[in-house]
Amino acid sequence: MKKAIHLLAVLLLIATSIQAQVAVSGDITTNTTWTASNTYLLKGFVRVKSGATLTVEPGTLIFGENSSQGTLIVLPGGKINAQGTAEKPIVFTSEYAKYGASRKPTYGDWGGIIILGNAPINVAGGTAKIEGPGDFYGGTNPDDNSGVFSYVRIEYPGIAFSANNEINGLTMGGVGRGTKLDHVQVSYSGDDSFEWFGGNVNAKYLVAYRGWDDDFDTDFGYNGKLQYLYAIRDPQIADVSKSNGFESDNDGGGSANTPITAPTWYNVTMVGPWANSGATAASNYGKGMHLRRNSQNKIYNTLIVGWKDGLYLDGTATIGAAANNNMMFSNSMIAGAFGKVVDTTRSNGTFNPTTWFEGSANKSSALSTDAKLLAPFALTNPKLLPLSDSPLLSGGSTPPNDGFFDVAATHIGAFGSVDWTEGWVDYNAFGYTTEFTPISGDITGVDTLDAKKAYLIKGFVRVKAGASLVIPAGTKIFGENSSQGSLIVLPGGVIKAEGTETNPVVFTSEFNRPGAARTPTYGDWGGIIILGNAPINVAGGTAKIEGPGDFYGGTNPDDSSGVLRYVRIEYPGIAFSANNEINGLTMGGVGRKTVIEHVQVSYSGDDSFEWFGGNVNAKYLIAYRGW
Repeated sequence: MKKAIHLLAVLLLIATSIQAQVAVSGDITTNTTWTASNTYLLKGFVRVKSGATLTVEPGTLIFGENSSQGTLIVLPGGKINAQGTAEKPIVFTSEYAKYGASRKPTYGDWGGIIILGNAPINVAGGTAKIEGPGDFYGGTNPDDNSGVFSYVRIEYPGIAFSANNEINGLTMGGVGRGTKLDHVQVSYSGDDSFEWFGGNVNAKYLVAYRGWDDDFDTDFGYNGKLQYLYAIRDPQIADVSKSNGFESDNDGGGSANTPITAPTWYNVTMVGPWANSGATAASNYGKGMHLRRNSQNKIYNTLIVGWKDGLYLDGTATIGAAANNNMMFSNSMIAGAFGKVVDTTRSNGTFNPTTWFEGSANKSSALSTDAKLLAPFALTNPKLLPLSDSPLLSGGSTPPNDGFFDVAATHIGAFGSVDWTEGWVDYNAFGYTTEFTPISGDITGVDTLDAKKAYLIKGFVRVKAGASLVIPAGTKIFGENSSQGSLIVLPGGVIKAEGTETNPVVFTSEFNRPGAARTPTYGDWGGIIILGNAPINVAGGTAKIEGPGDFYGGTNPDDSSGVLRYVRIEYPGIAFSANNEINGLTMGGVGRKTVIEHVQVSYSGDDSFEWFGGNVNAKYLIAYRGW
């Protein structure tokens, strides 16, 4: 309870409160570590050269510069060690997703990630130039190791330089099976989300979210193993080249060059743009799977749902491979294909695609709803688990027991009883919060917030006696600056803000978002005030709290104001006048039945925590860089 504010001190503290951004350009020639305590900006083509390893800590945030088409390229012999966690994924994103950006991020804001290795490809001579930057890849070592890429999100990448010359979200050229690749989400890619040019790297738990062109594309002899892949399309977004779920070629000319493109796929869910036959979608959409040019994919336990045309076999060689069982589509389901479930470019003699499809333990249905998933077409909050009576829970084949595949995944599609996207995948529209749901006035009933929305506290918002405010884990609430937004729980009111260790509830400044007019700082909004009926030592047993002036205090030491658990409070704290301030977390007459634990107050413009009487107990409190 004090305050003499000096402008110079404010400026210095603002400067040190923001993560340092490190600009990265040119070649990485020695072992280098990017830390989560900094952010990074990729400027132009940044290459990890042969013999060097780039290590990226969990939780690190890397931006791609738009004007220079910032791109990270791991060359053959170079390595990337990007091992995130479910709680702290590594995020590569647009520079327009950072604080104070001039516009929202969008498709193709930067280049993407390119990993190149020494594994075999089917191009004459054994090496080729990768699309985009033109670096060489390919070799003779199927066990080549380009490092680790795990729990990583790639947002708004994908640049088309010219026809058939693009940088995808994640491009892999000649990447060997010594490389570890799992839990990767590519969102809003301006070209393909994932593309493999030869090589034989194996991968699991891949998510292609609202891409522009194909979700998964394989070429030039790719022969890896893939399991647990999921893609969802935006009905209004498709490429002029025809956007497909899968696209697969042996090469551009459909040659017989070896190795033949022949990956093995298990447990895939491809959600297309048509929730039903009456839905509208961009005219440039192609097929759920377009298999062509002598490719020989082996596809099992796969769901294609919401695509007008399901499976398309294109070309004599591809059809011949299917007829000779060198190309497989088995133990799978196509639902909602109101055009063609399976089709070919020609009859190819006696080959009947429907007979071939039905003879391989496959299922089909005219309605997408017959797949019986919870909510597969909800773009910003899809729910992919099958219902208890879903046909996807039976009829799948047992994956090979080879040390890579999960042999227990005998269900059809990417999801059985577990949603493996929870915790690390981001379905927020454009990834970062930009729109608010306002909260103002009094809360007089039971009000439950939605973790998928962002809220703006406008002025003094009071939870009245007898009312409850329920805030689920992961909810983000912003405080408005101009109105000194504050949340006040009055005596008899209850707050239930129950975050988790991996998904806390966050109260923060309205300037702590992309596109804000400035960076956040101390005292951007009011704070959190909890008032109860527990004893205080003021004459008469009640008093007015500093700031808004509401009464608190009473005679009930066991009073409960609810729960505040796993909560962060950032940039609060307003001084109205000397000895009259709102702190980060103010507690007045709060009783011991209230739960306060795992609470962090950061950059408070007044005290971080202040107790005015009461006897509430608390554990695991952090006061970070308070004023």
